[in-house]
Amino acid sequence: MSGDSIETEDRMKKLLEWEFSLDSKDLRSHGWYHGAITRNKTEEVLKNEGEFLVRDCSSHPNNYVLSCRTSSTCLHFVINKVVLQRNTVYERYQYQFEDDAYDTIADLITYYVGSGRPISITSGAKINTPSNRTMPLTYFEESLYAKTGTGSIGSNEFDSYVTARKMSSPAQEINMLDYQKNKFKGPERCGSLQSSTDSSDYSTNFRKMSVQRSFTMEGFNENRGVVIQNRKYMQNKLSRHYMPQMDIEATQEYLESLNLNEIEVPTRFNVDNYNSLLLPSTENKPLDEDALHNIRELILRSAPKLLAEHLTRIDINLLFQEYQNEEQHLLAACGLELLTLPHGFGLRQDIIDRAQCIKILVAVTVLTCEETMLKAEMLSKWIEIASDTKNALGNLYGFCSIMLGLCMPQVQKLNECWQVLRQKFTETAYTFDAKLKPTFNFINDCTSPQPPNISVPQILIYSILKDRKIEDCLNSSPIAKTKNATILSTCISPWEASADDFGLLTTFNHLNSARDFLKNFDIYKNNSRSVLMDSRARYDDVLNEIFSTEFHMKFLWGSHGALSSAETRHVMFENVLEAMSDKFNANTTN
Repeated sequence: MSGDSIETEDRMKKLLEWEFSLDSKDLRSHGWYHGAITRNKTEEVLKNEGEFLVRDCSSHPNNYVLSCRTSSTCLHFVINKVVLQRNTVYERYQYQFEDDAYDTIADLITYYVGSGRPISITSGAKINTPSNRTMPLTYFEESLYAKTGTGSIGSNEFDSYVTARKMSSPAQEINMLDYQKNKFKGPERCGSLQSSTDSSDYSTNFRKMSVQRSFTMEGFNENRGVVIQNRKYMQNKLSRHYMPQMDIEATQEYLESLNLNEIEVPTRFNVDNYNSLLLPSTENKPLDEDALHNIRELILRSAPKLLAEHLTRIDINLLFQEYQNEEQHLLAACGLELLTLPHGFGLRQDIIDRAQCIKILVAVTVLTCEETMLKAEMLSKWIEIASDTKNALGNLYGFCSIMLGLCMPQVQKLNECWQVLRQKFTETAYTFDAKLKPTFNFINDCTSPQPPNISVPQILIYSILKDRKIEDCLNSSPIAKTKNATILSTCISPWEASADDFGLLTTFNHLNSARDFLKNFDIYKNNSRSVLMDSRARYDDVLNEIFSTEFHMKFLWGSHGALSSAETRHVMFENVLEAMSDKFNANTTN
């Protein structure tokens, strides 16, 4: 072996050792990271079942791929990168395949190696043995996979490269790497290095330097990618050859000729046949006085968690009971499965209608209290119910419905009432201002990470956006005349009016979050089952009725008003609540 080859090998060895000595936050410090290795070369490197490595994704820059060998073939999985709390000072990233997300790629690898779980349920691929690189990343990027030209890397150039790598920041290292890629290309740069490193002796000598780092690190250079890619939509050899042969026009004509039956999902709320325990058996007027008094008394006397359990029980039934079309026999699915489908329009309207009813119920029980102290006590109780609904039961939908009522302008402008709340119920007031309200805003902005105990996800905003009309988006129809007026003004208008992109990114995040509904279906269902089982012994028919949407309709709008359209009902009650709030403020001022 020539002196130049020995010197080059020695420099390569030092560079590899330097890469492995980097802080564990740097992805290059882990032997299973192979940088810009190609797909074909990866399949040559991975020989035994369970072997794996992580590499840069060549077809989708700034993404990473986990490649592993199974008994029959070599599989490649794009590592999804999830952005949490986007556009805030708390913005961070997590990485995942199909299971839980982790803060770093190393933590993700550690989980799958240690647990023995498959990367995906479909493939069943498991990883257990890292295929550690025996050459520095520059060798993989420039020599082993480029294989172009002849010549050698100059000594001075190599020393300057190593020095620059040691002194540069992570961002500067990427720029230096790009500079070296351009500088080393050409026939006068790569030839001798290629000829000296293609031999089996070279590979054998450097295999002794393989360093297996532990699978732990706190993070790594976050300039390396933020886009989530789904491998189902990535081009492969089959799609590139198959797609040009498809007769698109003939396929479109065939699809248009199909005679598909329309599936209609009826409303789940049967007001006509609803028998109430709190309302008269015959017809009742809006806001029946006796029923209103009983509702306030039951809410004030009952424990917040008990009330939250009855609220959540109805929300769970709305999402997880099966919808069946008995006439067409075409539908047998639960609400969460229908939510994102076109024929789930009726369910989405039910979700919006229920949230509106709970919001109004909160406002009514507060505004109809005669004394300021009683109003403050009712506010305190609803805040405690909202807290338990979210924290103890994981019901984000019910939590947001209550918060909509507490954040209504008609309730927020009860200045004297809120002042008494802060004086007499200081801890509850602090919980609302410092915890619940910021969380509510984060959920509306789709920047809040999902807690692990979710039983009912936040489905309200998606239900509105899914069927939102273009007139509402363009604001060409007066917002006061829409049935979702307060929801739009409270949840959607803030990020549409203040964001530079008019809320397009937030809208996309909400629509994209619907992908997690079915992805986490089993988690939601198991959590919901636990909630129902734990609360079964404390079930009460009267408390259950207080949170029933059919009862809300009859109680708030009367027997006749409950049968009118949702738009008419909600717009009418906004005016009633405004009058109540103005009357209270006038009395306190006088």
